[in-house]
Amino acid sequence: MVEDALMRIVDLSLERDEIEREICNLQVASRAHLELMEDEAERQAMEAALGTFDTRLGITDLTKLCLQFSSEPMTAGQVKNFILLFGHKAGSHSSLLQEVHTTLLRLSKDVVSAGKNESGYKAFRLLTNAEKARNAGVPHEVAEKAASKLEKRIYSRLLRSAWYHTLAEVLKASKGRQRIPLASSGNKDS
Repeated sequence: MVEDALMRIVDLSLERDEIEREICNLQVASRAHLELMEDEAERQAMEAALGTFDTRLGITDLTKLCLQFSSEPMTAGQVKNFILLFGHKAGSHSSLLQEVHTTLLRLSKDVVSAGKNESGYKAFRLLTNAEKARNAGVPHEVAEKAASKLEKRIYSRLLRSAWYHTLAEVLKASKGRQRIPLASSGNKDS
C-alpha cells in the first residue's frame, strides 16, 4: 500500500515539474512581449496578472530538481545552467551563480553531499535513500537492500515518463555549457 502511494507520488511529482516548466517558459515569453504593448495601463495590468500565476518553484526547488535527476555530481555552474535552460525567471538574475552556490552550501548534510568532480571542481549530489537510512541509524546492508528495491521501482516509473527524458536532455545540455567561476576568485569551487 505504501509503495503504491509512493509510485503515485512519483507520477504526480513528474506531472507537477512538467507543468512548472511550462509555466516558467510561458512566463518568460509573456514578459518579453509586455514591452511591445503600447498601452501602459494594459501592460501594467497584464504584468500584475502574470505575477498572480507565477511558478511556485524557487532556486532551492530547482537546485534539488537538478540534483535529483543527475546521475553524477553537479557543480554550481552546471546547476545554474540547468536553471537557465529550465526557463525559470531566476535565469535573469545577475547573481544567479552566487545564489545557486549559497543554496548548495545551505542545504543540510542530510540532503546533499559535496565533493570534487573528475576535473577537481566542487560538485554536489543528493544523498541516496540508502545513505539517508544509514544516517538515521539503519544498518548498512539493511539500508542498501531496502533502498535498492525502492529505487528500482522508482527508476522504472521514471523511464516511462516523457518528462523524465526531457529533464535528461536539459541536464545533458547544462553539463555541456562552459563553467563560470564564482566571482573572480580563481579557485575551483564553482
